Amino acid sequence: MSVKLDSLDESENKILEEKIKKYYGVCGCGEGKTAGVVTLIIFLALLCSGLISIKVLGIAKTIGLYFLIAFINMFFSKVYTILNARKRLNKLVQEVQFKTINL
Repeated sequence: MSVKLDSLDESENKILEEKIKKYYGVCGCGEGKTAGVVTLIIFLALLCSGLISIKVLGIAKTIGLYFLIAFINMFFSKVYTILNARKRLNKLVQEVQFKTINL
């Protein structure tokens, strides 16, 4: 992908191109992984503290509960990251439109 706006010089076009690539290519994978690790740490802390009891729930339900919570956290983390990147990309488009209109 290459950005070549006549109203911008070469360095501004390059900066704009890098920003577009950054925001357009966001998938949220890193944030999802981070949310998964944080969920695991918190879940293990809850198990160790006794707030979640394997004896009460059983092993299968405890593991199921972890996967449900991890899935929800990773999903929302990923969606939030993608929506945030989309918002930033839209803001970038508006800035470029404003700049090119006022030249």
